Amino acid sequence: MRNLYEHLFLDYVKEIRPVRNESETLKVEIKFWLKQILKVDERDQIVNIYCWLELYWQDETLTWDPKKFGNLTRIHVPAHKIWKPDVLVYNK
Repeated sequence: MRNLYEHLFLDYVKEIRPVRNESETLKVEIKFWLKQILKVDERDQIVNIYCWLELYWQDETLTWDPKKFGNLTRIHVPAHKIWKPDVLVYNK
């Protein structure tokens, strides 16, 4: 697994959007899970909630041929090592 990890991250830059062609878009799927309404202030029109956001995308640069790496098809990579989309939540 060490060889695969070194292969994947040798030239990996987590600050750069992970696409092979810079002119192409990267589809990011977002799932919003409302877990709990914590507080509703009708007068000030404020709602406090507890929620989860799940984001899914495919990093085109983190691919390999399993035959070259002991038939490994999956590995766990810590989140701080990879590109992540910026998420901004705002109210209009």
